[in-house]
Amino acid sequence: MRPLQPVLAIAVLLLAAAGAAQSSPKAEPRTVLDGPEVRVSSYQVPAGQSLSLQAKNGDAIVILGDPVSWSEAAEDSEGDAEPGEPLFLTQGARHLFYPSEGDRSAFTIYQVDLKHHWATGMRTCDSARRCVRAIKIGNRTMGQARFFFTNGEVNAVRYQLFKGGTLSQPYSTAKAKYDVLVVALGPLSASAEGDDVSLGTGEAHLFSKVQKLDVRTTADTTTFLVIQLPAAD
Repeated sequence: MRPLQPVLAIAVLLLAAAGAAQSSPKAEPRTVLDGPEVRVSSYQVPAGQSLSLQAKNGDAIVILGDPVSWSEAAEDSEGDAEPGEPLFLTQGARHLFYPSEGDRSAFTIYQVDLKHHWATGMRTCDSARRCVRAIKIGNRTMGQARFFFTNGEVNAVRYQLFKGGTLSQPYSTAKAKYDVLVVALGPLSASAEGDDVSLGTGEAHLFSKVQKLDVRTTADTTTFLVIQLPAAD
């Protein structure tokens, strides 16, 4: 019977490994917001795991809640993303997100499905001088805005407001009407056209046909994403 012992030992190890793989938690989507033109889902990715996301029914925007790395096989591209950074996925594109090198921490990702495909490509903004501006009232700096990409209709901006900071941003004009999606990565209050909401971390709200968006925060520093979309009919 001795010759069988190594075989039995290997079989036991394989069964244990299979059981561990089956019992490993997976990142399941949680619906944050679902409307006719946009759906927002959040993923809590367990430590040491990766997450593959695809823009299936239209274009999508992925927002990173934590620092992660990503790769896109079709275009042979990869990179690192900082918290609050949005990535645009054109319809059909698939990205793999995983912990940065040397880091096996759990991370959070938000996927914004736009339910529409734009033929006009996105223009990215990658110059700190052109893409970052201070938010000021008089001589007081209230925070900063970081512009990421636009195609003339859709754009994505990350805002950071310091404690007690406020933002008042115009959107729609006589010629163009826009809806505005706010994705909060910290607690805030926002209002537009009489629609007043309080959002916690990981919550989102879509404002319709916005003339002006007002945001307030009482936290030390609050980060949130604002995505401008053509107004739904």
